[in-house]
Amino acid sequence: MPNPIVANNLRKYREMLGLTQNAVAEYLKINRVEVNYYENGKRVIPVQILESFSNLAGINASDLLEDKVEDTSVNLSFAFRADDLNKSDLESIASFKRIVKNYLKLQRLMNE
Repeated sequence: MPNPIVANNLRKYREMLGLTQNAVAEYLKINRVEVNYYENGKRVIPVQILESFSNLAGINASDLLEDKVEDTSVNLSFAFRADDLNKSDLESIASFKRIVKNYLKLQRLMNE
């Protein structure tokens, strides 16, 4: 059964980043209709899709489970204008955000 919170958050994060469903679909290597189904809670979102999307958004996959997106500590300082970005650009951005996310995680672990 699809999780309506995850579905809603997927849409909210996509919109906060200024990405279209087409851009997200191309990055995730799925079709736009699937993104639409996921965002509308019509299909369960596979974990691999959640992980890939979280890398693009620069968040932890668990952030997609939060009740209120506004309450999560999303770092949109790496936000970008998505108007002219292609799949390769999005892959590069996701790779960089994944590196930053891992670095911050390591810092937190070292400070514990």
